[in-house]
Amino acid sequence: MIAPFFGHLLLLWSAGTVNYEFDALFTEGCSCGNVCAAEITGLDTKCHGISGMQFISGKVGGTDISGAKAAWVFFPGSVELFIDAPKAQQAGVEFLIRHLISDWGKMESVENLPISITSESVMIDSGKVARMAIKPVTGKTGSFVSHGNLASPLHDTIYQGVTKSAEFNDRGVMGRSFQMKETNAYFYPHCKMKGSFTDGAQTARVTASHGYGPL
Repeated sequence: MIAPFFGHLLLLWSAGTVNYEFDALFTEGCSCGNVCAAEITGLDTKCHGISGMQFISGKVGGTDISGAKAAWVFFPGSVELFIDAPKAQQAGVEFLIRHLISDWGKMESVENLPISITSESVMIDSGKVARMAIKPVTGKTGSFVSHGNLASPLHDTIYQGVTKSAEFNDRGVMGRSFQMKETNAYFYPHCKMKGSFTDGAQTARVTASHGYGPL
């Protein structure tokens, strides 16, 4: 299925303020050869890549999204979203991701496919659509190198990584494909965030309360 899930529910939810909170595993790799400034400073780096979130627990409005997974492949100005969740969670997950990454670009497609996410990998449709493997970067003490106090609504802390390898092929949906190797990556096992969305003219104001998450 390549279309927004339950569009009527999304429209109903966007009529007012919707509260959300979640604890999620986040893993991402992009084409930047060095540390990507987009997640750190918010600058548009014109990169492309793959992001994934697995919701350990979470709520969007009155919908519990615990256990749901989402992955998105991004390009300068556009995003392709993939969701792996029971039918009752799909609209809530789509609503949340659309708002959290609303400034990443136009949502070109939304598809329901199997997703696997760990701190070191993301796979969409068992690797047929996308697969990515990353490795953490450690400092002199052996601990992960981290970036903190970030303004992103997805996370306020992330660990630095390196994309060992990644590839994407959307099977002709948008006519896009790419491969990456030895490029930037980020991950964090417990992104604990909460806030609210207020819609107007297809824009969202995000008020996020950031909380550091333990390993």
